[in-house]
Amino acid sequence: MSLVTRSLHTIPLPQHLAWTLALVFLLVLGAQAGFAKEEEFHLQVRPSICVSYDSSAPCVMSMQLSWEAPRLVSVCLRETEAENPLRCWDEVHAGQHEVQYADTTDAHYLLVDAHTQAVLAEADVVVINRDLRDSRKRRRHVWSIL
Repeated sequence: MSLVTRSLHTIPLPQHLAWTLALVFLLVLGAQAGFAKEEEFHLQVRPSICVSYDSSAPCVMSMQLSWEAPRLVSVCLRETEAENPLRCWDEVHAGQHEVQYADTTDAHYLLVDAHTQAVLAEADVVVINRDLRDSRKRRRHVWSIL
């Protein structure tokens, strides 16, 4: 320990101050790099699965799309296939939108920046077609004649 103390005392004050300032600068720069990691936007769909019991009929359900942002943003909620946004918000941290879903295929929703149209978050709705008529045929025993 005396070796370390002695070496610090032998460094002239201006050079010692320069080393201290360099160390503080590196610590601040490292802390900012930790905060500068990619911002996380969250888009969630509830429920995210729709089960259809007739493959020819659309799956129908009411769902809630909600999103959160790490800062105040102006965003729009879009469905991939749609030309116009479902809804837009100006300078807010979070939002919700209710959608009446009726389709036979999966849906993909996007949260986009209102000005640049850059995609900030994504969420999917999966449609499962479970035709009961097919399952009844499979459950019938081979020896059943009825």
